Amino acid sequence: MLRSLTVSDPQQIDSLQDAGFNAMHVEASAPNLSILLEVAAKHSLPVYGRIRLLARPGLSDTSPTNTLGQQVEGAECPSQPLAQDRCLQLCERVAAQFPWAGLQLMGLGFRSFPAQATDHGDANFYRSICFCAACQYGYGAAGSILEHVAREAIETPSPKHPTVDTMLLWRRSVQYGLLRQIHDLVSTPLCLHTAAELRYTGDRSSLTFEEAKGLVASCSVDPESPEDLARLTSLPRPMPVYCTSNIAPESFSGVIL
Repeated sequence: MLRSLTVSDPQQIDSLQDAGFNAMHVEASAPNLSILLEVAAKHSLPVYGRIRLLARPGLSDTSPTNTLGQQVEGAECPSQPLAQDRCLQLCERVAAQFPWAGLQLMGLGFRSFPAQATDHGDANFYRSICFCAACQYGYGAAGSILEHVAREAIETPSPKHPTVDTMLLWRRSVQYGLLRQIHDLVSTPLCLHTAAELRYTGDRSSLTFEEAKGLVASCSVDPESPEDLARLTSLPRPMPVYCTSNIAPESFSGVIL
């Protein structure tokens, strides 16, 4: 059974095995990464690298942009070709750094905007629909209708329009395509951090366990409550699913990252 701890201080590694851990996770962008890997190698500990995809400081042409012209700072839209290229370059570079036990892919999805106190039920969902140039192209003829629907629904609760389901399907195809490119590029086993079920995220378009099958060796989830955990455990899991939360009992796929 894998029992791993996220480590940022080399001194933590010396006591990991005595504490019952048999692996460790590190941020691939950690400034002291080389030291962490060196100490882990001395202890013969398997190391999993955590890669944060689609993260980019500030605002740029690849930032998610909603129908109001607002942008998500520090993030990129996965439909943007330049953002996808950067993801692939990052994964290839990290994979070549070390004989990793696996690479945990974080943030492979469409970012949500921060919720506002005045939001009605689905307002933040509609505010978070991206209308950057790449998304507009992907929506095709439905894009102008979807933009009108989003503007209206931000202000007033509205019945779900058919273009919303079309948009969500297209979003998942974008994420699946990027994940497949990463899978084909690196030989290291992949672990996808995903919401796994559409109700979980503000964008409602995270890949499910079933959709990730064949491209990743495992998935990881981060339930916020015992109810969330129960909902996840009821889903088909065609690969090991690891839980990053302390609320998970050992019976849930037997793993705590």
